[in-house]
Amino acid sequence: YTKSVLEAHTACILGDGTSATGPLVQVALFVFIIEMLTTFPKCREGLTLENAGDYQLGLNFLPKDEAKAKEMKLKELKNGRLAMIAFGGAITQAALTGNGFPWLFAQRSNCGASLASGVRPASKQFTARSSPAVAMRAEGSGYKMSKSVPFLPVSPALEGYVGEEDGFDPMGFSLAIDIRWLREAELKHGRVCMLATVGWIATDLGLRVPGEAFQVSTIQAHDAMVKFGSMTQMLCWIGYAELFGYLAIIKMMEGETDRVPGDFGLRWLYPKDEKGQYEMQMKELRNGRLAMLAFSGIATAGVLTGKPWPFFAMRPEKRCSAAPAVCSGTTL
Repeated sequence: YTKSVLEAHTACILGDGTSATGPLVQVALFVFIIEMLTTFPKCREGLTLENAGDYQLGLNFLPKDEAKAKEMKLKELKNGRLAMIAFGGAITQAALTGNGFPWLFAQRSNCGASLASGVRPASKQFTARSSPAVAMRAEGSGYKMSKSVPFLPVSPALEGYVGEEDGFDPMGFSLAIDIRWLREAELKHGRVCMLATVGWIATDLGLRVPGEAFQVSTIQAHDAMVKFGSMTQMLCWIGYAELFGYLAIIKMMEGETDRVPGDFGLRWLYPKDEKGQYEMQMKELRNGRLAMLAFSGIATAGVLTGKPWPFFAMRPEKRCSAAPAVCSGTTL
């Protein structure tokens, strides 16, 4: 039998088409009889923590020592809990990817259950790459391991997009969610964080917008702008921009346009050649990822220390009292 696990399950339910039910119904009936025969006696005797799960099977393997027997039962309980979570994750991965274990084969799957099979490659300008960067298709039925996470396979959904050389998608998000939507969100958040990082540092260095309402620190700025009333205007203007951007994204997702994720038609200082364009997109992607981490750290450090950038907490001045003749006038 060469079908996948999910296809085998469906075949066992529906059968071969000659009968109304498949063999799984017989299995369910057999399991039901066993459950009834083992549950009713315990219900009559009284179900307790001591006899729960005890079917008098494998007693020869149970240690004679009471402490070791208790330890083995605890191992069974913990392994069972872990197996329930693992099996739930295995079924979810199999349904989302349409592949077998380890569910992240770089070879594109033709199975209809694979959410990555419908991913459309980027346009030509997004697929230009230098000579060492090769397409990440596995030969035959094998798969290629990730460069950034060497013990995991490469997700096939990354093929054709900037940054595919690193093969970084350890959680397999690109197999569960359309890669175009993920890349659009990543670029947008990266661009916002690059601007936010520069803005935070510039404000801490003393740059201010004219006006009394804007003469506050970066940590106080949010509450001050809410009180001032400018947040409502900012929300409206950003909402308009997001609306038009969302319409462009929807048309891209539906295949009505050949737009690529993050492209809003801005070509100022944009290279003309494909190699330069690819390098520029790679720089934007990596700088955006760095900025997302940087801004999270900046906001956290600013709130924790209460200091402006670079957040160096200064030790309070304290007079030396141990030897006034020597240390008088100095500070620690």
